[in-house]
Amino acid sequence: SAASDVYKRQGWIYFKLNKYEEALNYITRSLENDENNEVILEHLLHVYLKLNNISAAKNIYKKILELNPQNNIIEGVMKDLIYE
Repeated sequence: SAASDVYKRQGWIYFKLNKYEEALNYITRSLENDENNEVILEHLLHVYLKLNNISAAKNIYKKILELNPQNNIIEGVMKDLIYE
């Protein structure tokens, strides 16, 4: 949806500005409207990693792989954490 896209963009802007709590707020709101959007989930994964919320990051990683087992983009980001 258009609202979801706006929240996603705003969240990523905050992420790039190293404002991870604000990024989390906007990206989470974006996900409410589009819960299986792989790009939004990837953004959320990166935010959780920056916030050192490894448990939440692992959950998002698993969800992304459930949606798309062929996702190679995030594989290197999380593989070591998942299989520790």
